Amino acid sequence: MGLKISIAKKEEENVVIISLSGSLDTQTYEEFRKKAQAQLSTTLKAIVLDLERLDYISSMGISAILEIRKAAKAQGVVMMMSSVPEHIDKVFKIVNALPDVQIFENREDADRYFGIIQNQVKEEKRYREAGKNKKI
Repeated sequence: MGLKISIAKKEEENVVIISLSGSLDTQTYEEFRKKAQAQLSTTLKAIVLDLERLDYISSMGISAILEIRKAAKAQGVVMMMSSVPEHIDKVFKIVNALPDVQIFENREDADRYFGIIQNQVKEEKRYREAGKNKKI
């Protein structure tokens, strides 16, 4: 699917907003990582990841985000995420729920599992929305 990365700078607040659209996965994480790290500086106050249009995230995408968070913290920059879609949020919650337990043997198994979870959440959301749209 690919990944579109848009970067907006709010000079007066020393904030950078990175908007992601598409898939943050094995093919796209390196581009994201490089572009995000290029934005980090000691004068920056915050970096915001806008994930509203992110359709999919793999284990490598999660790793890239965690790497950026670590680099930002080392430079005294706050990292935040905004507009996290429900299916992506579910993956972050699963990853944080068991931080000390290795669940997957390899990256492919992790990505397959994350894909299943994200699709389930999307289907649940469609089901809920379809129920709201029914006329009684």
